[in-house]
Amino acid sequence: MRTGRVLAGGLFGAVLALGVVTAPATAADGWQRTADVSDGSYNNGYAKTCATTGYGQACFQGYGEWIWLRDLYTNGEPVAMQWYHEDADGHRSGHAYWDGGSGAGWTNLNKSFGEYGDFNFRVCEVDLSDDVVIEDTCSPWKWAST
Repeated sequence: MRTGRVLAGGLFGAVLALGVVTAPATAADGWQRTADVSDGSYNNGYAKTCATTGYGQACFQGYGEWIWLRDLYTNGEPVAMQWYHEDADGHRSGHAYWDGGSGAGWTNLNKSFGEYGDFNFRVCEVDLSDDVVIEDTCSPWKWAST
C-alpha cells in the first residue's frame, strides 16, 4: 500500500514538473536570430508598428506576436530589434537580430507574450561578437500593445 502511494505521488510530482517545464519561459529571450522569409509574407494583412533607421527596419505585429526585421544598409553589419515587454505577469526583454545581410529582405521571429501588455522596441545596428547595441545607429523607441 505504501509503495502505491509513493509511486502515485512520484507520478503526480513528475506531471507537475512537466507542467512547469512546458510553461511559457523567458529562457528563449535574449539574443535570437530571425529567419529569412519571402518579402510577400510581410504583407499578410495584419497591422504592424514599425521603427526605421538608415540601418534597418523593425516591426511588431500584435496579432500572433510576430517580430519583423530587415537590414537596410549594405555594410555587412547585423541589425537587431531591441525590445522589452511588460504586463501583469512581469517584464521580459531581448534582441531579435539578423546577420544575413541586406539582400535578404524581411526576416521574422514568432514570440509569445501575455495579453494587454506594453511592447517597446527600436532597431539598431549591433556587434554580435560582444552582443551589444551600437547606440548611435538606433531608431527612436516605438510602442505597441499585445
